[in-house]
Amino acid sequence: MKKRMIILLLGALLCLGGCSSLKQTDLQEKGLEMIALMDEKAESADYISIMSGSEQLNEAAAQIGAGEYDTPTQVYRIELAIEEYLEQLGAEFTGASEELQKDVKDKMTAAIGNYFNGSEGALQLAVTNVLSASCAFKGTDITEPVIYLYQYGEKGNTALVTFIPAEEGVISAYSVFLTSDDIAGMETVEEIKQWFSLRVGVTEIEAVK
Repeated sequence: MKKRMIILLLGALLCLGGCSSLKQTDLQEKGLEMIALMDEKAESADYISIMSGSEQLNEAAAQIGAGEYDTPTQVYRIELAIEEYLEQLGAEFTGASEELQKDVKDKMTAAIGNYFNGSEGALQLAVTNVLSASCAFKGTDITEPVIYLYQYGEKGNTALVTFIPAEEGVISAYSVFLTSDDIAGMETVEEIKQWFSLRVGVTEIEAVK
């Protein structure tokens, strides 16, 4: 019964995630709202105890929660070349419908943060999954998936928020902290672009703060 309650709670968090329903929204500000929610999760001993009985995970979450996430030092807007990433994986969808191709691309884009953290180790993937947030809200700001990357320097972990347009003017958003020390210390657009390009491909990147 306890496990069932945790699963239901997780589902509710993923659906609600702290996002409000807006026709037009500032995606950069929306990302900050989601990061604030993740920070609150990391600082909440009650939340962590419900989600995990692992002492290692509890300590990793507390370490992330000790950061300051009010004001990022830099924010980047990134458009991925997801087709290149799928090609690297050897995936071919030439005979698939447009709907299936879009579904695959959207799911791969939403999971980018998990892919990055998974390469850092099982603990890093587990703790960032527990702290992640997602939601859906009305918006017409984008027609293709876009990522906002928030750096906090020495103050806290880098955070990644992905926005994906869905049907009927709805945008789905997914946020996750990143555990890589490499990307946390990068200071230029070119460094960030190269880091992403080596892993998933990038079509466009710009510093928006």
